[in-house]
Amino acid sequence: MTWRYFSAFALLMILMLMALYLPTNCVVLPADQPMHIYKKYPPGSYLAKKYDLEQRHTNNIETLNSALPIDRKLDILQKAMRTVTDIIEKEIFPHWYNTDYDFYGMTETPGKGKIACGYFVTTVLRDVGVPIERVKMAQAASEVMIKNMTDEENIRRFPNRTPIKKFIRAVENMGEGIFVVGLDTHAGFLFYDGVEARFIHATARKGINRVINEKAVTSPSLIRSKYKVVGKISTDEDFIKRWLELQ
Repeated sequence: MTWRYFSAFALLMILMLMALYLPTNCVVLPADQPMHIYKKYPPGSYLAKKYDLEQRHTNNIETLNSALPIDRKLDILQKAMRTVTDIIEKEIFPHWYNTDYDFYGMTETPGKGKIACGYFVTTVLRDVGVPIERVKMAQAASEVMIKNMTDEENIRRFPNRTPIKKFIRAVENMGEGIFVVGLDTHAGFLFYDGVEARFIHATARKGINRVINEKAVTSPSLIRSKYKVVGKISTDEDFIKRWLELQ
């Protein structure tokens, strides 16, 4: 009897020690999540974030297609607008920083290969689930690309070398969010958080030649361009509806 109790006690101690020394960075799989998902999309990777976004995207569509009162659907649309902004700024942009630029670059993987400015814009939008012809729009004039993505009421044009500070003030007056920017021979994103406007783009600038995030007000690319056009996508209801595949 004594030996039986001792064996049980020893087994309990072994199990406790095993639990104590288990790695703290183990991924705990949900009961309904197959193991192959974690092998295909390593946690924290760009692919994992795209996969997570696809799931949220699908859930939003299913919810909106269910029998909900109109005010509830409008609330979901407004939340979706904030979701798009947060995902692009916090989840997608950082993966692309320092990816090499090339005029003919078409990489679809951040940090691998090279990317041109137009392809950077269309690839980011495609990867967050926006229905867009990635190649066709990347090769189009920047204003054509913007008009294809957002309504005229959310577009502002600045011809004749508008001074950079005047341009930035006008953008800030449009409110916080994500903008697609078209210049004479360039394209990128503007992000305004209520404090500072940042220009995120794949630049061919000498000595840089990569995807960067810089202050908009001091960006040589913005300052030098004779023509500027911006389209605010993060608060465009039709843009969000297209993202949610509602039109």
